[in-house]
Amino acid sequence: MILIVAEHAGGKLAKSTLEMVTAARGSGREGPVTVLVLGQGVADVANEAAKYADQVLVADLPQLAQYNAELWAAAVAQIAREGEAHTVLIGGSRSGREYAPRVAVKLEAPYLEDVIALSAHGQALQAQRYTYLARVTETVEAEAPVIVVTVKPGSFAPAAPAPAAGEQYDVELDLPAPRVEVTGKSVEKSSRVALTEADVIVTGGRGVGSPENFATYVEGLT
Repeated sequence: MILIVAEHAGGKLAKSTLEMVTAARGSGREGPVTVLVLGQGVADVANEAAKYADQVLVADLPQLAQYNAELWAAAVAQIAREGEAHTVLIGGSRSGREYAPRVAVKLEAPYLEDVIALSAHGQALQAQRYTYLARVTETVEAEAPVIVVTVKPGSFAPAAPAPAAGEQYDVELDLPAPRVEVTGKSVEKSSRVALTEADVIVTGGRGVGSPENFATYVEGLT
């Protein structure tokens, strides 16, 4: 089984999750592509994930209403063990990079970080990633019963819906009591699109002159 941990916000599946589905299907690794949805009130997210995955595992629990690295790591490690996953894919977001190493430690698994390509190499999993400020592309390889991978956002095309929706299953988790709790949160209101969700990113210096010139350039791309 290839286990993908869904990234989602506001009741919607993040594009990074669809990119991980593409990475999983193109990796050459055997077994069903399974998406794990963690959170509370995540029925819509699970329904959307079912359009792309072979199966969806849903942990809809009050303890998971807020992201917590300890709980996410415990949940993913438990499901990976019980489902005998050989590959665990986690988005290379800030939170993903935070809890993914914990998952690897719990599973005693090698950890491939921020990968931009994946392929089976015999019994091993081979990956590419950038180093030295993206000036060098490094190829790494790991062979183990289970391998934990974080996928760099934007490295794979988002997956298209599968011919048939995957089955959904509720899962039970044995979660530890969190040792760190979020006691407050403030959200900055912005109309800007997150870079990881953008289809096209246009940058420019002072020579562009004005936002109108940006708009003219972008129209030329479509």
